[in-house]
Amino acid sequence: MPVVLFGERTALPGDWGIGHFYPKSRALKVGEPVILDASPIFDGYMVDTSFSFAVGHNAAHRAMMLDLAEFRRSVLDAVNAGDRFKVIADRVNARIAAMGYEPVHGKHPGEVLGHRALRLPNFPFDWRFKGFDALSLGWFILKGKLAQTGLGRHAPTWNTSAQSDHAPHDGLWLVEPHAGKNGVGAKWEEILVIQGGRAAWLDDDVPHLRQWAMANGGGEYGPVAVAATMG
Repeated sequence: MPVVLFGERTALPGDWGIGHFYPKSRALKVGEPVILDASPIFDGYMVDTSFSFAVGHNAAHRAMMLDLAEFRRSVLDAVNAGDRFKVIADRVNARIAAMGYEPVHGKHPGEVLGHRALRLPNFPFDWRFKGFDALSLGWFILKGKLAQTGLGRHAPTWNTSAQSDHAPHDGLWLVEPHAGKNGVGAKWEEILVIQGGRAAWLDDDVPHLRQWAMANGGGEYGPVAVAATMG
């Protein structure tokens, strides 16, 4: 389910719904923010990844990306302190709002700050709509609804709803804080491993870590610049 957002769409403005993710005809302009987001199926699991940058100079996007960096530490610490998922999501939203941004991950499917890398059933066919793997996405949302009604053990979604009012449970969690303001949006996404009640990031050499270092130094932090640092 690849998605490319640029310009004001990176901030998920207004009454944003799933239909707003579908491709548009407007061309990308120099200076605009961009978010690349994809949910590949890996060995039967639906995982997720994102990359956020700007084409050319965009001071607002650079500042937003750097502001979002603090959640890599604060979310990890909160999980290891045993804070409830809902409490963590509420706290992240409040902190993003205090920064002067809108926490727009609440407009993602499932209203998620994060979601689990979920094993999908072996569907005999593939149903896509405007590029979206609608069958896999529908299964993911259904799992959350079943958990909410008590028919499933754990919801695969991590958000501010009552279904996330529980202690962190083991699994691979895709964490994706996303902020927006005045037509500029930025996010990062990373796999958090929770095992035996303890959490750690899967990898400590991910693109957004390199981006933060480059942006802090005033340099370019787009895909070409990041790729150049990876040899």
